[in-house]
Amino acid sequence: LVGGGLDSFVTAPSGDRTVTASSAASAGGVIDVSSNTPKATLKPEVHIYVGTGGNGPTLTAGSLSVTTDVNALVKVIAKTTGGGAITIGDSKGTAIVDVINTIEVRSGATLTATGNLTLESASTINGVASATSNKGGFIAGVYSRAKVDADYDTKTIVAGTLTAGGTLLAGARTAIDAYAEARAEAAGLGADADANDDGENWGARIGRSHAITL
Repeated sequence: LVGGGLDSFVTAPSGDRTVTASSAASAGGVIDVSSNTPKATLKPEVHIYVGTGGNGPTLTAGSLSVTTDVNALVKVIAKTTGGGAITIGDSKGTAIVDVINTIEVRSGATLTATGNLTLESASTINGVASATSNKGGFIAGVYSRAKVDADYDTKTIVAGTLTAGGTLLAGARTAIDAYAEARAEAAGLGADADANDDGENWGARIGRSHAITL
């Protein structure tokens, strides 16, 4: 998980390279109603094109490397606490990450290395969503929803000419970790709690829109 434990999470540490959204609510009274719905979205796009599809270019070197390294890190935390005679708590945390990462050697382009030649696109995706509701009262209802949507296209496309005197590597790789956690706790004479009780609309979902490593 990016950035450590969820329970102790308050704000994003400076320099952690993680897109973060968090909210917390705590209230009380005869009638207590509170809701949190933080959402974070990250959609990086990286494209490297060699050539235009016409003649050239011709690149020659002792060793030649064309690579990408995309790191997409997203964390969302929603937390609701409190209580009252009548109390309702609703927490929804949504993390969305969508990576487009492409290297393309177009028709007419020539890459030549007397030693090693490497073409590699790499994507690393980490998405975390947590939603927690904890309420108590004579009548209490708490609801928690957490969702991570992670999609990616990581491609290395070769339509030109590659020549190497040593090792020639052309490929793509994607590493992905998605974690969704929903917790709901209600206490009272009339109490109801549910967490992610909504079929496949919540939870960790990978490649629902697109998932390509090529």
